[in-house]
Amino acid sequence: MDRIAVIATHHKSGTVWLNHTFRKIGEALSLRVVNVGRDAVLGEEELAPPLILLAANSKLDKYPRLMEDGRVRALHVVRDPRDVLISSMHYHGHAQEKWLARPSDRFGGHSYREALAALTTPRARYLFEMEHSTADVVAAMLAWSDPKSFETRYEELMRDTEGELFARIARHLGFTPDEVETCRGVFWQHALFGGSAHLKGQLAHVRSGAPEQWRTVFDRTLGEAFAARLGGSLIQLGYERDTRWIEQLPPISAGLDAPLG
Repeated sequence: MDRIAVIATHHKSGTVWLNHTFRKIGEALSLRVVNVGRDAVLGEEELAPPLILLAANSKLDKYPRLMEDGRVRALHVVRDPRDVLISSMHYHGHAQEKWLARPSDRFGGHSYREALAALTTPRARYLFEMEHSTADVVAAMLAWSDPKSFETRYEELMRDTEGELFARIARHLGFTPDEVETCRGVFWQHALFGGSAHLKGQLAHVRSGAPEQWRTVFDRTLGEAFAARLGGSLIQLGYERDTRWIEQLPPISAGLDAPLG
């Protein structure tokens, strides 16, 4: 590998999966892997190939001019914002991330988790998530801009059962032909459709992972609310051409208004 590989992901868009995969690739190939958000900031001499940088939420604040470096190649992964909403709502109810438990004036002194739990129906919780966490995630997806990035979708990676897409990603990131085959094998081993299929439903950060969950969760009312708040992102990210997807939804889903225990 002859590059600095930046793995730019977003909340509930494959971050844990890809971070784990690239850490295992680093172990297999004896490459340094640094988590931008958690690990110490690298000095200028350390910031050199071969290196894998894990950038959750696609934040590179600690390295403000990194993407101007000609040695850098990035993978940028987005996900259908409707599925981000669904995944986030379920995850935030039990996740132990510190920010979820931090009191905030936004929620009258309560934490995000407490404010979410106070809402008594799935619809109310989806609307809450839509306005807060999901809106922020979508904004970050749209803000990413780098002509050297390999742009792909979480959904495409979930369908990449033969590892052909991941091999192209690895080549783009600067891995040699032999290393690409190693990357491909590691990717399969840690994918929910591959060697980690037995873990589906057992991981705290993964409830389903399936693409297009929104088709069986949304009703027309929720779809219209989403379109009003974040519908433009679906078009900008290439998931929809217009708002006709709302017409495919059932008029009402009783489950969205069922009281939560």
